[in-house]
Amino acid sequence: MNAQGNQDWRPRARSHYDNIAALLRERAEQGLGLKGSELYADVERFGRSPRNRISELRRDGWNIGGKASGDSDWFYWLRSDNAGRTYPTRRFDGPETSPRPQLVAQPQPKEPLLLFDLYPRP
Repeated sequence: MNAQGNQDWRPRARSHYDNIAALLRERAEQGLGLKGSELYADVERFGRSPRNRISELRRDGWNIGGKASGDSDWFYWLRSDNAGRTYPTRRFDGPETSPRPQLVAQPQPKEPLLLFDLYPRP
């Protein structure tokens, strides 16, 4: 492969960057986000390494939130773009609600519970 062939990835990476930026904006305008699996599923539009493009967007001043979604996916949302425009996605910034039920406080027993009898058995 010649030196010119090695340079061919730069315009593609830039178009992937622009496509991810456009999708983040589109979803954020609706108060939505997107999953990483969506990006990985469309290699032609978003490339093979969309996480790198997300990192580049963040480096360029985009405020993009992210958190785990399920066992092996990631969820991204746009808080603000590099022009300072904010989006209605604050609801994603809250803490995750636990799928487990909350434990109810149990009353303290009146007498301590003993592991063994106090008196020897005959």
